[in-house]
Amino acid sequence: HLHQHEVSVAEHGELLRARLAELGTATFATLTADCVAPIEVVARFLAVLDLFRSAVVELDQPEPFGELTVRWTP
Repeated sequence: HLHQHEVSVAEHGELLRARLAELGTATFATLTADCVAPIEVVARFLAVLDLFRSAVVELDQPEPFGELTVRWTP
């Protein structure tokens, strides 16, 4: 039996905006450290992609499957 855990990509995006505005730069691992369910990690990743599409963050991942760094660039 699967338990549904509803998440909002928009809400996670707002949370990331606030954190990155404060931190400036953070790894994706840091930005997801407080997630309690895998679906929240997915929502955060989709939110990061949305922020990238909106050109308010830059992404750096030096190698495939390596650590992803997110930098706030409003």
